[in-house]
Amino acid sequence: MPSTNDMSPIKSDYFPLAAAAHRTVRAYPGGSKALSQLLGKTPETLENEVNPNDPSRKLGLLDSVLIQEISRNYAILYEYAAILKHHCLPLRELEDLSNEDFLPDQATNTPQADTVAKQLGAALARGKLNQSEYQSLRQEGLRQVQRFHTLLFRLEKTVSS
Repeated sequence: MPSTNDMSPIKSDYFPLAAAAHRTVRAYPGGSKALSQLLGKTPETLENEVNPNDPSRKLGLLDSVLIQEISRNYAILYEYAAILKHHCLPLRELEDLSNEDFLPDQATNTPQADTVAKQLGAALARGKLNQSEYQSLRQEGLRQVQRFHTLLFRLEKTVSS
């Protein structure tokens, strides 16, 4: 965790965030030239803002969001969350499902969930998990969390004031 006594403009703990912004801009088709036009700034300004080697330069929060929306590259978000000891999961794209089809889709239990539940039961009986079991459990757990948050997001749209 960064020290509050360290007043350097960009702490070394934040370098991955700056590097993610730089990579995102560079990876966009047409690079900083194309992206900067959409942001209403010069390519030079954008390149300076995302230069991870110059701690005096900073990318604005709103520009960061716009870059991620335009590029559909969320590396900046994931690094931001990691620095703050958080985790991000994308919501599943289920906008095309009707309300009648949405809930059954959410309620469907996958074969992976059943397999993981059996692996977990066996591991708990042994008193330990191997790496493969842990990764399966983690992946399925994150998938279930993602499904639940997708459901909450969908329900939030139906809440009346």
